[in-house]
Amino acid sequence: MRKLFINAGAVALSILAPLSAQADSGWYAGGNFGLSRNNFNSNDIFSAPALCVTNASYTCQNDSSGGVVEVFVGKELRGGFSIEAGLVYIENSAGADYQQPLSTGTLRQSTTALKFSAIKSVSLGSKGVLGFGKLGAALWSSRAAYDRTPNSVTFYDRSVTQTGISPVLGLGIEIPSGNKTGFRLGWDHYFGMGKEESFFKVGPNAVTTTKADVDVLYAGFSVKF
Repeated sequence: MRKLFINAGAVALSILAPLSAQADSGWYAGGNFGLSRNNFNSNDIFSAPALCVTNASYTCQNDSSGGVVEVFVGKELRGGFSIEAGLVYIENSAGADYQQPLSTGTLRQSTTALKFSAIKSVSLGSKGVLGFGKLGAALWSSRAAYDRTPNSVTFYDRSVTQTGISPVLGLGIEIPSGNKTGFRLGWDHYFGMGKEESFFKVGPNAVTTTKADVDVLYAGFSVKF
């Protein structure tokens, strides 16, 4: 994951640095790097929650954090409004582990999303610092994968990729570092980027994506061109 962050940052900087020397057209682009926390409840690993709640032979535990990387491009409009599109990768949009006497299991969900947002910015003082709020939608593709030890159960599909659309909202500040560059600090909240309440469907015994919400805290940069 660290290599992905470094490579994405290097590519973004190599593309945006020459553009910052051009005339301001109202367009901007940049990148964010951050950490996520999902609200998946380990009691919902199975379609029958009692396995984790009342069955003493099962021990279930959340895995709620992961890395996030995003690149974005936007267009400033009048009145402090702008529109923005971003491509974001969330390393862990849901995750949990379980143990029982005969086996252990790991479930992880990662998400890639194309995000479209309307943004309203307001001045926070005389030094050009802006506060902003955003509201939009994320077209997501989530992949859930199941790893079991010992690997003896064959009636489960071990991974699945599913797609959908969910709301996203956020708040942040942008601090200018030059005429056309700035640093961003912010929070985004993604709603339920999955299909089911648990990691396993009732009936077909197949792994599925789960509807965990995800909060992201990030730092980033933007360049006008």
